[in-house]
Amino acid sequence: MEGIAIKKHSELGIVSVCINAFDILLWVFLFAFVREESYSIFDNLFYLSMGLPIVALIFGIWGLTQKDRRKIFPIIGIVLSILELSSIFYLWHWY
Repeated sequence: MEGIAIKKHSELGIVSVCINAFDILLWVFLFAFVREESYSIFDNLFYLSMGLPIVALIFGIWGLTQKDRRKIFPIIGIVLSILELSSIFYLWHWY
């Protein structure tokens, strides 16, 4: 047992998953509380929620390239980012 090295989780992958979780909560907030008449801070939040999956995707890819780290969190972050980006483009086309 002394020769077995335990791999740590990728911190960049964990950051990617956390950014995606924050972005999902931001989308829930935007769809729950925003009406068509209010355009002030909610427009900025909408544009922020469009850019966060791109940042999370970059962190996920960066975490996937790390050596001697577990790859589960970067993979989850990449999958969530791709799902969020595809839903953003679908909603943008739908409106």
